[in-house]
Amino acid sequence: PIGLTVTVTYDGSLTAPVDAGSYAVTGTVDDTCYQGSVSGTLVVNKADQIAAINFTPVSPQTYRTTNALEATGGSGTGMLTFAVVDGPGVLEDGTNLVVTSGTGTVLVRATRNEDRNWKAASVTGSVTAAKADQTISFPAVDDQKTTNKVGLAASASSGLPVSFDVSSGLAQIAGGTNLSFTGAGEVSIVASQAGDTNWNSAARATNSFTVTKAEAGVTLLDLSATYDGTAKPATATTDPAGLTVEFTYNGSSSAPVNAGAYAVTGTVNDVMYMGAATGELVIAKADALVYLENTNQIYDGAAKSVTATTDPSGLTVVITYDESSSAPTNAGSYVVTALVSETNWQGGITGALVIARSLDAITFS
Repeated sequence: PIGLTVTVTYDGSLTAPVDAGSYAVTGTVDDTCYQGSVSGTLVVNKADQIAAINFTPVSPQTYRTTNALEATGGSGTGMLTFAVVDGPGVLEDGTNLVVTSGTGTVLVRATRNEDRNWKAASVTGSVTAAKADQTISFPAVDDQKTTNKVGLAASASSGLPVSFDVSSGLAQIAGGTNLSFTGAGEVSIVASQAGDTNWNSAARATNSFTVTKAEAGVTLLDLSATYDGTAKPATATTDPAGLTVEFTYNGSSSAPVNAGAYAVTGTVNDVMYMGAATGELVIAKADALVYLENTNQIYDGAAKSVTATTDPSGLTVVITYDESSSAPTNAGSYVVTALVSETNWQGGITGALVIARSLDAITFS
């Protein structure tokens, strides 16, 4: 009947449960006139979490970097866990987010897992992937000669290939890394890396160095000539062959004509080579013929000089008589020497001047 006292137990306890779960319930009539009981199951369901989960991952995050994920809040004592839902990212050790691309968005879910009384709850955060910076290592290039070949080498911290360009100077690059030179002077080479979807472009690295001309051997030729009225230039051979050589003669660029000795310098004039040699150019006097005339004369009290003609004609001739420059007067035989006295000619002859005694007339009376 209605109104009887009933004692209720929950898994044998008189205390009604608080926590979620399934409990064996027994209701027993407690009355002096009646008896009776009934059994059943009380189910206390888990509740939805009422406290918010606070999860704001660091964004943007650079390619190949790691950030530790953190979250707070939520209801209950369930473990906080993280998972990558979408995008270029992976988790290491459960909480460390690694971005695997320089572009895109990583969706990360933070979950307060269920415990005895609360259901699991999750929130999602987003991380924007960002390109990473990179640097270039470009070792210094030593000073070079114009004939050198240089293999350029540089590296980027990204591992991407580095390209090279001639910033200034007389140089050229073939095959991407093979540097050669077209002349002397200062040369600057720039190393660059443009980046890709994961890496920003690197700051350009520049190496500057000095290129000097390579040494060439010079051998002077035609340093001996004889005067003939035309210029007598020296010539030269070079090693390597075929280089242009410019000459000076006692400091002048004009090849000499006149007989004499000239200090010669032959200097290579070439965009790739330098070199010089010195020597002496000797232009010998040309030989002239000398003829004596009037070598037989008769004493008459006056000086008796001979005359000389030359081939070529008109040359100055110095005449001596028994080594004296004075023409003799007295009868006798004299050794005559006639020597050409010219810048460009030489020659002479030796002969005899004979002055015979005069034959005076004798008058008889």
